[in-house]
Amino acid sequence: MIFGLLRSGLGLPPVRHQAQMELAFVPMRDGVRLATWHFWPVGKSSPAGTLLVRTPYGVRGSRSLIGIAGRLLAEQGYHVILQDVRGRYASEGRFVPFRAERSDGRDTLNWILEQPWWDGRPIGLFGASYLSYTSWFVLAEAPDHVGAIVSWIGSGDLYSVFYRGGAIALQNALEWGLEVGEREPISSRRIDIARGLVHRPVRDADRVALRSTDWIRDWLDHPRHDSYWDAIEADLPEKIPPVLSMAGLYDFFLPSQMAQYDQLVSASEDEAAPRPRLILGPWAHGVPAKIGWWRQGLGGFALREALAHFNAHLPDSGSKLTAASVRYFLPGTEAWQEAENWPPEEADHRRYFLDADAKTGRLSWEEPDAQAPSLEFEHDPDAPTPTIGGALFGFKGGVKDQRGLENRRDVLTYDSPPLESDVTLTGPVRLSLEIAADVEDLDIAAKLIDVTPSGRSENVCEGIQRARWRGLDPENTEPAFLQPGQPTRIQINLGQAVRTFIKGHRIRLVLAGSNFPSFDRNPSSRLWPARAQASDFRVSRRIIYHEEGRRSWLDLCVRASPGKL
Repeated sequence: MIFGLLRSGLGLPPVRHQAQMELAFVPMRDGVRLATWHFWPVGKSSPAGTLLVRTPYGVRGSRSLIGIAGRLLAEQGYHVILQDVRGRYASEGRFVPFRAERSDGRDTLNWILEQPWWDGRPIGLFGASYLSYTSWFVLAEAPDHVGAIVSWIGSGDLYSVFYRGGAIALQNALEWGLEVGEREPISSRRIDIARGLVHRPVRDADRVALRSTDWIRDWLDHPRHDSYWDAIEADLPEKIPPVLSMAGLYDFFLPSQMAQYDQLVSASEDEAAPRPRLILGPWAHGVPAKIGWWRQGLGGFALREALAHFNAHLPDSGSKLTAASVRYFLPGTEAWQEAENWPPEEADHRRYFLDADAKTGRLSWEEPDAQAPSLEFEHDPDAPTPTIGGALFGFKGGVKDQRGLENRRDVLTYDSPPLESDVTLTGPVRLSLEIAADVEDLDIAAKLIDVTPSGRSENVCEGIQRARWRGLDPENTEPAFLQPGQPTRIQINLGQAVRTFIKGHRIRLVLAGSNFPSFDRNPSSRLWPARAQASDFRVSRRIIYHEEGRRSWLDLCVRASPGKL
């Protein structure tokens, strides 16, 4: 009865088979055994295919969310393999995040291929977050045995999850790195995250919050995309099966998912892979990004989409999928839209200029006057500009009212006039600034915001850039420090803006020197931020230019003509 209610609540098709379950301990190449649950449909020999999911969050039979999903999928006719990764819950060995997933994933697949119930057909891979990450490694190691993959809020690229513009995503790294524990999660009540976040040097934050944690220090010790990250990331193979990527507009995996999607599109254009499908939903990491979007919850939506994808692409299923290549939820209209490409073909690339009078910033589609004045602001890392929503775990992230930021003395605010018609943005946002400062290094944090006539300010997208890594390939480990007083161009990737700004609203850009504790603080010097002591932090002054020859602007994807602003 309980599973019947779940099927109905999740919008799944009626049960096709009864499901059974058994537990096996699968040996890896070094002798460590991993707890592996096999769910299968009674009375049929793999009528639909085989699915594999590997998780660090505990299968526990049908007593976890992933265990429930495994049983529901088995009732639809699939053999479903759910496995605790090395060192987690019932599996043997020691858990070190990301380290063993390549070899263990391949060994698990080899075990499936030896089972009497496997009928020789390619398998399906799916999962969210870490579970998605483990799937990409199975694909990288054995592409010939994979028939389809569904990736929810996850990818095989980790560097872009932990680092944005050279700054580490401190709050996410510390929270997950500590709470994940070794064999099972540690209660957040035992961890003093707040104390750890403000502690300096950052490299001791784990010890202050709970205990020394080697993997958090590893992430801090490798701020560039070096061999450390190469060893724990899954590259796309030459042979790629049909892919469905479901990304959250406010999720911290979004940058890496979109980069991976672009790679998949390029492979399909070279006829090396089928056209990937992309769904951009109103989600933070696994939860609705805004209370009003609760009906767009990820769980049932993702399971239905995954089932349709596997039914269409695993061999002999007999089903066809006619969905558009891209589906995206459009805040402002509060409706789902479809497109064949991302950005949608009807989106025009437009330049939105930063302009100013003596003290106030503004946004304009027209170029500023040749002698447009510059604006200045100071940043004190001891009193950093605070994080409000964005790409954080759970309900701390997502859409939050940004009111109050514009009144801080350590930010610059650029507003459009009230819009005379709707303006829809669908695509990446990049900010190009001409800037000078009195220090050798700094951070620029930027937010694009939708301001209602009542004053409510909703964050749309955001980004950050550490000046020493400006314009450099993330694999370049040689910093380029600023020359104090010398104007320099810095470009900032703000991610994806998907929003209809309604007539009467204003488009706002906020610039700050930090977004803390979402990202670590810059001491405003050549010092390595992770090792900087409190005494090393200094106040910095920045100048943003708008004049001819030193323009600053936003590059936007505008779906329709913006009209007159």
